[in-house]
Amino acid sequence: MQSTTHVPVIEALCLEGGDKMLDIFRKEPGRGVLWMGTAKDENEVREIFKKFLAANPGVYFTFDESTRTKRTIKPEEFGGDVQP
Repeated sequence: MQSTTHVPVIEALCLEGGDKMLDIFRKEPGRGVLWMGTAKDENEVREIFKKFLAANPGVYFTFDESTRTKRTIKPEEFGGDVQP
């Protein structure tokens, strides 16, 4: 019998050199976070962030599974293109 190792799809894509995905989260009261979706790149993060911020103002951040890095998204990054 051959043993298998389960590798989540996102990690498998990164290991195989596939497209990296950026997970988008919103900080919630009480130190919680809410997963809001994924984006394929920073341009898509920008478009999604504009929609989220208009509907639900708050603090949002991305997490890059391939590098294990977190980045807070700031409205001022968009040169006045986004209003909180």
